[in-house]
Amino acid sequence: MARRVNSKFLIILGVFVLGGVASAFVLKGPIMNMVKGDRSKQQIAAADKLVSEADTAELSTVKREKLQEAVRSYQMAVASDARNPEVFVKLGDALSKMAQFDVFVYLPASRQSWEKALEVQPEYVPALRRLMDSYYGSNASRAACSARTWRSS
Repeated sequence: MARRVNSKFLIILGVFVLGGVASAFVLKGPIMNMVKGDRSKQQIAAADKLVSEADTAELSTVKREKLQEAVRSYQMAVASDARNPEVFVKLGDALSKMAQFDVFVYLPASRQSWEKALEVQPEYVPALRRLMDSYYGSNASRAACSARTWRSS
């Protein structure tokens, strides 16, 4: 009799333990997303504020510092929430604004960020538009440069 009670108890205990472990794994995803989502929202808000401060800055050194801080904040937000295409677009926008300081570094980086947004969500229109505009703008400027070169010769 005691053996039968112990085996029933062990079976019931095992079911509860396995059920608890399984529910912890299932709940870990949504709980971690809630925690990380809040952190990423705070980082995005801080980066948005830095970008607006950079837009109003008079000195280019201050503008560059603010944009660099914003890029770091957006990168931390991407690390927290890599499935949000909006974060990649905002990161690409900040990098695009930094292209005035070094176009050969920041323009390809901004395009790469917009492409990452499209990897997350292939039909995300803001990323598509920015990517299209960046290529259209670079082709237009190349055409203008080649036209000036052609006229001067």
